[in-house]
Amino acid sequence: MTDLDPKSLIQIARENGANDEGQPLDLGARVRELRKARDWTLEQAANQAGLARSTLSKIENGQMSPTYEA
Repeated sequence: MTDLDPKSLIQIARENGANDEGQPLDLGARVRELRKARDWTLEQAANQAGLARSTLSKIENGQMSPTYEA
């Protein structure tokens, strides 16, 4: 094991050879942003994703993380 922060280990390789560190992503905020950009209600987005409306709401509010399948 190393003493490095796992977040500092994420790097993005660029075609020009430069390396950039990846920025943390707030998944719930991103999901909400995408849903609102499409002007979808929670119900519409949940139907598209195959999730319950309450599950999608919890994901958007950071109360739960989605499974890999979701």
